[in-house]
Amino acid sequence: MSSTKVIVFKVGNEEYVIDIFKVQSIERMQDVTAIPNSSPALIGVTNIRGEVLPLFDLHKILTLKEVENTDNTRIILVESQGKTLGVVVDEASEVLEISHDIIQQPSFTVSEDSFIKGVATLEARMLIVLDIEKLLSNDNVSADVEKLQAFIHEGLMEESV
Repeated sequence: MSSTKVIVFKVGNEEYVIDIFKVQSIERMQDVTAIPNSSPALIGVTNIRGEVLPLFDLHKILTLKEVENTDNTRIILVESQGKTLGVVVDEASEVLEISHDIIQQPSFTVSEDSFIKGVATLEARMLIVLDIEKLLSNDNVSADVEKLQAFIHEGLMEESV
């Protein structure tokens, strides 16, 4: 029976999990610099340990709603397509080891490239298993990452002049 370690986090009332090997760290919410002409899901950039990183709001991606940050709001730094990105969640609560046997494929998934891998039932909890790579590789997010790299590069060029 194989299993996977995952990070559990909340967006709204739902609990989601992602593979712990995709997670670099979990940080408290901090100041964000907005980026003009970006998609609603891109909050902006922030500086974490000297690295300027894009932040994406999983509320806007998963529920299309905007919410206020709280003391529990966290940034989960993940690796996607060789780049470090931050995803903002309501709360990151725990690390679990879940058996592959308890992950059921959702019957509602409409395509093979869906970012939902399945649903894990653990006692009275239902955990939505996300493929963070697929979630962050959609066209809007990819376009935002490219814009950000240009924006950051321009800022660094101006500072060195």
